[in-house]
Amino acid sequence: MTLVKKIPLWAVILINVNLVVGSAFFLCSPAIAASLGVFSSLAWIGIGLLMYPLLAAFADLSRKWPNAGGIYTYCKEALGTWWGFLCGWTYFVGTAAGNAMVLLALIKILETFGIFPDFLAQSAVAKMIFTVACVVISIVACLFNTEVMETIQLVLTGLKIIPFLILAMSLIPLFDWSNLTAIPVDLHLAVKDLPFILFGYIGLEACTAIAGSVEDGENNIARAIMISFSVIMLTYSFFQFCLIAATGSKILTVTNFAQALNEIILPQLFSSPITVAVFALLIKSCIAISYLGGYYNAFFSNNWVLYAMTKDGCFGNSGITASKLNRFGAPSLFVYIQGLIVATFCIFSTGILTFADLGILIGYLLSVAAFIKAFPFKKLTGVLALGGCAILVLLVSVDIAEQGLLSLIPFALVTITGLMVYAMTETIETT
Repeated sequence: MTLVKKIPLWAVILINVNLVVGSAFFLCSPAIAASLGVFSSLAWIGIGLLMYPLLAAFADLSRKWPNAGGIYTYCKEALGTWWGFLCGWTYFVGTAAGNAMVLLALIKILETFGIFPDFLAQSAVAKMIFTVACVVISIVACLFNTEVMETIQLVLTGLKIIPFLILAMSLIPLFDWSNLTAIPVDLHLAVKDLPFILFGYIGLEACTAIAGSVEDGENNIARAIMISFSVIMLTYSFFQFCLIAATGSKILTVTNFAQALNEIILPQLFSSPITVAVFALLIKSCIAISYLGGYYNAFFSNNWVLYAMTKDGCFGNSGITASKLNRFGAPSLFVYIQGLIVATFCIFSTGILTFADLGILIGYLLSVAAFIKAFPFKKLTGVLALGGCAILVLLVSVDIAEQGLLSLIPFALVTITGLMVYAMTETIETT
């Protein structure tokens, strides 16, 4: 039997970084700058610290139960099998819906960047083929060994760094102290923009699902969460400062990070239109690939949630037999299943935001409940973690209000169907 290599700590950290750093910053950093000016860099730290207790709870839970499945396992062990199933099922489906949302957002990004040709952008069939192709690529990538995954992480990280490096290097010729005070604080706008910062930290718990495949998972998952959180928070804050320092009030004329680099910074760095165009295309491509990287890492981790549930017999004893790993140590059956679900969400996207919002929110709330049950002596951390979840409840409620209550129906049907299957499985096994 071939010994499967475990995932090292550095690779888990890159999984988190590549999963989390992306859309929130690339889309919202100019808006945050426009509302908070120089204080926008502190906003990323403030919101990050607000989310810290929730992440600390996940870190403690990962030390106590360092097994595949992550938050499903935590809820099953602390709250019971029924709550474990509810948590795992809604989180798995919600994350799959979120993965589909990323692919659909990627298409819009490519259209905005002009990378997706107009004649294809107007074709629903072309978009469907593109999303299915992305799903197929992610399936293939998830079926191979740890060395392949490590290579993918290094490539994704290298490409993700390029736009940030260009911004950092621009500080040398473009830094101006007056830029730091050029934008007045607008608290009315800030209230609308700050929630986007919070979403810039969602997903750091995903690595808990792969704990069983990680070197010294009992300790390294917690380390990966805390290290990647610190790196991400400081990255957000530093490059938000760089954006303000290099552009000043000019940032008010753009709507996203790529536009700020391509329309404000690059023309000041290079006099040649060809050079500007080449770097602009490079930046757009790297940001687009960053979206794909976030999708891949969420997809990669989420497979292990369904694997752990099936291995525990949530879908019957026959599922236990089906939960075998392939020769590379990958949960191949569940890779295929999730790929099918993501592709379905991409094609039938009604209520997809509600799926993602509620699935992840329920997973977070039940995980905090599991933490409070498992660590009664850490009440302060539990209460503060609930505070972070309360903010998410408010934001999800706003999304549902905008989507309409009818958007709850597909999520309710899928959740109830899952619970019914689980209940029937339990009944059959007891008889």
